[in-house]
Amino acid sequence: MKKSSWIIRFLNSVPGGKTIADLIFNEDFGALHREFLGFKFTSPLGVGGGIDPEGRYFDLFGHIGAGFDVIGPLTADNAISSIRNFYDCRSECIPFISVTHRPKSIEDEQYIKDYSDCFSLSYDFAPLFVIDLSNPMLEPDLIRDIINVILDIRFTYEEYKPVIIRLGKHLMDDELDSLTDFCRMNNVDALMCCTQKMVKHVYEHTGGRLPIMGYGALKKGSAVSDMLQSGATLVCLENELQRRGPFYITRLKRQLAYLEYNDTIYSE
Repeated sequence: MKKSSWIIRFLNSVPGGKTIADLIFNEDFGALHREFLGFKFTSPLGVGGGIDPEGRYFDLFGHIGAGFDVIGPLTADNAISSIRNFYDCRSECIPFISVTHRPKSIEDEQYIKDYSDCFSLSYDFAPLFVIDLSNPMLEPDLIRDIINVILDIRFTYEEYKPVIIRLGKHLMDDELDSLTDFCRMNNVDALMCCTQKMVKHVYEHTGGRLPIMGYGALKKGSAVSDMLQSGATLVCLENELQRRGPFYITRLKRQLAYLEYNDTIYSE
């Protein structure tokens, strides 16, 4: 983890560190339990891709209260070495693998090959996949081509695993609508949206018929709550966890639980 909190590094390295993390940070709020694509999550809050690119802290994140960890983004170059860090770990924190392209890819054919190679290499090692297509360099037509290839590869495996497509906030509304419709028609399981505005737009466009994950550097429980109320089921957290450490997730969960409790009281 780049620039990680010293507390996270310490808890991950010392004997009994995960037990200590459970006692201090891992508060369970039944009101925050979520179900998404057939999986049950102890919290809607998870660790976003880029924070734990190699899966080194995956097991610990479950002990500090995260419901899931998006591992990666992985490329065909580092997929196998990264998978070894978390494969066979037993944790309440559910792993997503985030798939992307090699940084030096330029040609469309190479982009497609990068995604297909990485997806194929990692398919057996996680229950859910995020295909990161948020790069502004990817044109909508190329995004469709990559999605088609990914779904064709999934069809060759006996075990069906959900695919979530992450789209960038640079897309115009009409482009976002067109790609959202394409995903729905081609059995993409969910979308990941990078802003509350995107979440709300996709939710309204689909009438809530396509599951959504939110993503962002959210500092307060009210910001997370707004994204959830706009239509997201889960929210990936980025950046702040690296600066603030595990107290960040604990604080957000308490704020969310408080907000949900008050909403329940006032709606009765």
